[in-house]
Amino acid sequence: MGEPFVKIRDIHKSFGKTQVLKGVDLDVEKGDVVTLMGPSGTGKTTLLRCINLLERPEQGSITIGDETIECGKLTKKAMVSFRRNTTMVFQNYNLFKNKTVLENVMEGLVSVQKKSKEEAREIAMEELVKVNMEDKINAYPSEISGGQQQRAGIARALALKPKVILLDEPTSALDPELVGGVLDIIKDIAKTGITMIIVTHEMRFARKISTKVVFMDGGYIVETGAPDELFENPKEERTKKFLEKIMH
Repeated sequence: MGEPFVKIRDIHKSFGKTQVLKGVDLDVEKGDVVTLMGPSGTGKTTLLRCINLLERPEQGSITIGDETIECGKLTKKAMVSFRRNTTMVFQNYNLFKNKTVLENVMEGLVSVQKKSKEEAREIAMEELVKVNMEDKINAYPSEISGGQQQRAGIARALALKPKVILLDEPTSALDPELVGGVLDIIKDIAKTGITMIIVTHEMRFARKISTKVVFMDGGYIVETGAPDELFENPKEERTKKFLEKIMH
């Protein structure tokens, strides 16, 4: 076994006096689909945001591929460079309201990756076809459903060709009847072999799609395992209690 593709070591993050992450270690292999689950307020989303450096950990290190950062002493330049390894799919879509679906997907390609408009358009179209949004390219976010906005958000994340896609509760803002369509798209993307880390409350989906499930509680990782193993035979009492609560 070589080094893991994503290596997170001793990540600490506080907001004011509240310590949200208390020394998190996590290994993710290339092509893994890792689901983070656990009660609300446990630090799952904070951990995702730390990997993407939207939140800056006070200490610890993060490695993606062959790039490592020490979180305590980060320069702006190192942050910008490291952030290009990942893209984030947000629970509330985060689309620019004044741009069309196509322009939203092109935006990062032009502004961050400095691609020409023609090339950006071509890449954006390719990704929008994958998420069944090619007939909505000229629509504005206010003209389409939440499910369609989230699919545009997924296309935008894919277009940047990141090493890792981070998905933060990608279906929690959706009407129940739209959830299935978005989950199907995420399932299809997972099959392409891209590395994904997902925070979700959709347990059946997590069990089906994940190569590894991570249970977090109180700012720590309590237990990690293959989905069937963790759902059927959790080793830790806290994991058992959590699963009993949510699976019934």
